[in-house]
Amino acid sequence: MISRYELSLNGVPLSSFHPSLMVLDIQYADPQLEITTAAMATRPGAYVTHQAIGSAAVKVLFELHCPDIKERRRTLDRITAWAMAGGTLQTSDRPEHILSVICTAPPALTAKDFTAPLSIAFTAYNPPFWQDKVPSVTTGSSLYVPGSVPPSIARAQVDADITATAAITSCSIAIGGTTIALSGISIPSGGVIKIAHNNGILSIKHGNTSLLNKRSGSDDLLADCGALNLITKTGNIGAKLSARGLWL
Repeated sequence: MISRYELSLNGVPLSSFHPSLMVLDIQYADPQLEITTAAMATRPGAYVTHQAIGSAAVKVLFELHCPDIKERRRTLDRITAWAMAGGTLQTSDRPEHILSVICTAPPALTAKDFTAPLSIAFTAYNPPFWQDKVPSVTTGSSLYVPGSVPPSIARAQVDADITATAAITSCSIAIGGTTIALSGISIPSGGVIKIAHNNGILSIKHGNTSLLNKRSGSDDLLADCGALNLITKTGNIGAKLSARGLWL
């Protein structure tokens, strides 16, 4: 069947599981601002003591027009396994964006009405924003990062490949007011230091050797979305920086 919408997880479309499957709708829930308050002692009202960004969610509704209940059950089992694996989600109406998700509500089959619409719910916690499918990249002195999330809420994490143009024992890279400096290192000419993020966790490596214990400066390398971010560096290095814009 031809679906008006499509949802893919890790590059595998939902509609690929059976010729009769039709995606009916894709529903989005943007991350909400979660606020903690404390009562004022002497007058009405409350103090805002903490603000945090909650999770984003996507729910897909679909039908499986399969008359054979056993085949339908087998197909739903495969769809459930696909959904529960989690990973990178993409939808047909946001083809330029991706969302890192886990499945929080797999499809539930009813034997009585086995042609009833089914649903799957996915939740994005880290980050709770859509990201550019293709990162912005530069080897120059600035990096423009697209996006709609203001820096007061979140900033894009920046990856970097730093190449030594001569043997170095220290270097630094800075963007968007954040700096990562490395000292006490021994990198030969042509050696590459990789600053990367896995599920939001920073890593700094030369080959298989971690350089996190050689780091000083900021906690992370970050850039503003929807803005041109200036880049500075010290030491005999060249650098290729990349970041994925964040979107509500």
